[in-house]
Parts: sequence; C-alpha cells; structure tokens
Amino acid sequence: MVTLLVAGGNGSAEIARAKSSQQAQSRYLYVDLGTLSGGTTSAAWNINNAGQVVGASSTSVLEANHAFLWQNGQLTDLGTISGGTFGSSAAYGINASGQIVGQTSVTANTNHAFCGRTG
Repeated sequence: MVTLLVAGGNGSAEIARAKSSQQAQSRYLYVDLGTLSGGTTSAAWNINNAGQVVGASSTSVLEANHAFLWQNGQLTDLGTISGGTFGSSAAYGINASGQIVGQTSVTANTNHAFCGRTG
C-alpha cells in the first residue's frame, strides 16, 4: 500500500491511498520542475491555486541554494537579499496574491526572513 499526502496551497490536504505504486503513479501527474542553472538538486515547498510553486535549488556556487519561483513552465532564481551569488535563500510559501515568504542570507553568518511579491 502506498500513501501520499497531497497538500494544497490553500491550507487543505488530501490523503490518497493506492494498493500499489503502479496505481499511485497512474493517479497523479508528476512535473519535473528542474533546477537552477548549474544546480543538481531542488525542492518544492509550496504551491498556490494559480499553480505558482516556490522552493529552493542548488546553484553552480558550492553549497549555495537559491529560492525559486516556478510558473508557466519557467523556473526563476529569486536570488538573495545580499545580491550576487553569495549566500543562500529558500522560499517556503506563496499566497494567492503572489506574496512569497522565506529566508535569505544577509551576511556570511546571518539569515533573515523575507516577504516579496511576484511580478
């Protein structure tokens, strides 16, 4: 038995059960969001009802992750507050208005919360 928790951006969640992994695969469509340029790993943390997805991806800079926004098939690097390739960031939530929350490096040893807006 395979159990999946599917969480919605509107705070809802659905628990789906399938008798086999094959049955689970036929019920859900998985979309590979990819990685940022030079990255090898990524994680999606939230999706809103408009289909906008936020998360974090590794980058070409060693041990640096950047927050991303995925919409309309495009992955956009949200960077860091400090700018450039320095530091890391991650986006954890996006609401119906496109406001994104997460954390970002501001110096080598300091992270701050951020709230930004798409578009």
